[in-house]
Amino acid sequence: MSETLDAILEIDPATREDVIEVDASLVPAANTTVAKLDKEPTITDAGRLDEDFEHSRKSLKELVDLGKRAAEEALELAESGDSPRAYEVVGTLIANITQASKQLVDIHKTRRDSIRVEEKKTGPITNIDKAVFIGRASDLLRQLKSISKSIGDEKDTNGA
Repeated sequence: MSETLDAILEIDPATREDVIEVDASLVPAANTTVAKLDKEPTITDAGRLDEDFEHSRKSLKELVDLGKRAAEEALELAESGDSPRAYEVVGTLIANITQASKQLVDIHKTRRDSIRVEEKKTGPITNIDKAVFIGRASDLLRQLKSISKSIGDEKDTNGA
């Protein structure tokens, strides 16, 4: 069953210059639902942390570099004049650059600490390609029990 696109869209063909034949089965009816695409994959907290860390790190580095250039130019202006206020401005710029540099180091420490906290929650990430045990089943059970006991002892000593 073939209908024109104008009939499907309820357009007067007299106002159009060309007529295109369309198979009506290809056009969804008014009461049909169209499948929606899946949502964008959500960024995990670790992904957001990495993204924010990189953004903060880049911004702080740019600010430190900009501050250095501004301090150099302000120092030249202060040296060319004899105003104590100019030297005060240079001192403030240097203090701000120092503070931004400390913040840059602090975000590295914060990132390192957050990785440690995540590892404590999930344990260290270990990729095991192949695991082979050669021995009797009773030997394997004994090894697993000793490992389980040592993990339990570590949790008790760490206060978990």
